[in-house]
Amino acid sequence: MVKADFSGSFLNSDNCKDKEVITIIGKPTVEDVEGQFGNYTKTNIQVEFDGKKKIYSPSNESGIRMVSSWGVEMDQWVGKQFNAEYVKKKVAGKTKTYIEAYPLD
Repeated sequence: MVKADFSGSFLNSDNCKDKEVITIIGKPTVEDVEGQFGNYTKTNIQVEFDGKKKIYSPSNESGIRMVSSWGVEMDQWVGKQFNAEYVKKKVAGKTKTYIEAYPLD
């Protein structure tokens, strides 16, 4: 049986449980993006959990933790795992639940 999932292509609190173990399944990519507050660099990581495949775009804090645990060569991150933890953040006046990555060594 196929379950409906309209939560989007990206890992978020609508499609992932707090403390879920996430596995990186593809080489991360980096792209330049034009956002509401200017241009920035975005990292996209192919991940899998609970039989679902999504894209995770880590925050700066999550990215720093990943580099600290796994090194700067992102191609070597394939197969690595992290815990996805819910964090509430207020952005542009709205409080939302975001996913922060905590690498498993």
